[in-house]
Amino acid sequence: MEYLPDKNSSYKDVAYWDDRYRTEQQYDWLGNFSSFKHHLEKIIKKEDSILILGWCFFRCFCVHTAMSHQDDLFVPQIKTISRCLKPGGCFVSITFAQPFFRKRLYARTAYNWSVRHDSYGEGFQYFVYVMTKGEQLSPEDAALEQRLLEEPKSQPASCPTPQDEEDNDFLCNINL
Repeated sequence: MEYLPDKNSSYKDVAYWDDRYRTEQQYDWLGNFSSFKHHLEKIIKKEDSILILGWCFFRCFCVHTAMSHQDDLFVPQIKTISRCLKPGGCFVSITFAQPFFRKRLYARTAYNWSVRHDSYGEGFQYFVYVMTKGEQLSPEDAALEQRLLEEPKSQPASCPTPQDEEDNDFLCNINL
């Protein structure tokens, strides 16, 4: 992959991204729009109102493509989205996070929504999660939530120090 930086710390440099987007022909993280368009067409109607907020789209409809996998950073975003959706509104998350990881965050009775998912991609799978406000969790998702509530809380993982940053693969630092 020609756009991989020489060192992991380059991912936080504006110059790295400016250069990459100036020279890279295609940089869609989740693939071409055509690769997941059919999933969205099942949910979005032409008459729907959509408010665009950064990576998110709202009506009660939201497409979320956040790359954060840190639960402590991600959960407040989900709570806000749940609070903003009207009954029947949808929150759609498109990510490479597998159901084992994402459903642990989404399948919560407190959000007052159902959770469905599908996938797309060849070789590397992406997942489309659809949460519909006002619908109940499936019995499987309700059971998952109950198991998670009964699990003992573990200690948070330690964060890498800046001096460790160059030596570690960034995927090893994701605390799922």
